[in-house]
This record gives sequence, C-alpha cells and structure tokens, in this order.
Amino acid sequence: MRVLHVLNELLASGAEVMLREAAPYWHDIDSHVLATEDEVGPFAPDLREAGFTVHHLPFAKRPRFAVDLYRLLRQHKPDVLHIHTERANLLYVLVARFAGIRAVVRTVHSSFAFEGRLRRVRRAQRGLARRLGVVHVSIGPLVQSTERTVFGNETEMILNWYSPRFVPVSPEERRALRSQLGIPEEA
Repeated sequence: MRVLHVLNELLASGAEVMLREAAPYWHDIDSHVLATEDEVGPFAPDLREAGFTVHHLPFAKRPRFAVDLYRLLRQHKPDVLHIHTERANLLYVLVARFAGIRAVVRTVHSSFAFEGRLRRVRRAQRGLARRLGVVHVSIGPLVQSTERTVFGNETEMILNWYSPRFVPVSPEERRALRSQLGIPEEA
C-alpha cells in the first residue's frame, strides 16, 4: 500500500514527529510525504531516514498548482491520500478524486473555531468533502467537539501519541531538575 501524507513545511512538530515514530510499525506501507510550503523544511532528512519518500510542491493559488498536484498523484498513484493541512484541503480532495485516488483521509490537528463568512465556507467545504467520501479524523476530544459543534463535521477520533523517548521523570529526577532550575517544590 502506498500512502501520501500532505503537510506544510516539514518541521519537528506533531504530525511529522508522529509519522517518523510510527514508520517502523508500517511494514508493508510505501510512505510518502508532500511538503507544500516554499521550503521543504528542516525535518525532511528525518523523514527520509525513517523511510519516507519526500516530495516538494510549493502551494500557490494558481491553476498550475492543481495541475502539478494532479500529475504528482497520477505518477505516484497513492492508494491513500492523507491530508494533514487546513489550507487548501478541499482542493487536495478534488484533485485526488480527479486523479482516481479512492481513499482520502483528512486529519484535523487543531481546533479551528473560525467565525463569520470563513466559518460558513469551511463548514460547506467539510460537508462537500464528506459527501465525496473523505474520512475526517480528529486528534483528540476537543478537536472532535469543535469539528462537530462549529462545522457539523462528525469525525473519527484517533488520539495523538508520543515518542517512547519521552518518559516521565522519577520523583528523584524531578526534585533534582526543580532544584537545578530554581523552581520551589510547591510551585
């Protein structure tokens, strides 16, 4: 199975770190990422090292971007397009459908409580994406609640996880660190 993740600039932020940490568990998945900012981003080597193929297509509000995206999708033929961006997410859905991508997943990584006209536009976009078969995923209960109440968008919830590199400190380590940083025990 080939999966293409659409991201902005590749930074050491939540989605990118989780992708890197999860890569060893995806044995039969040909994993790709698409960076859509002007710069690929400093986390690209980390993702390459984890086994991802990194593509770069800077986003532009021009028809040429959609054409180039279509060509990229037709060339690499992902089985799943996983959209991690708020910006242009409906455009990615529409181009994916024209390119013949059957499975599209969109993960909402934050609570976007837009107001006014933008809220109405985003609500309509999410509704159209659902009608086109997109599976929407929230990363936690607050995001899921915001999507439901603000946009009428029912989502699956898949909780964020973390790297096993991060472990709670022992009480002794906590005391030593607080002392080193000058933080009183009761603070």
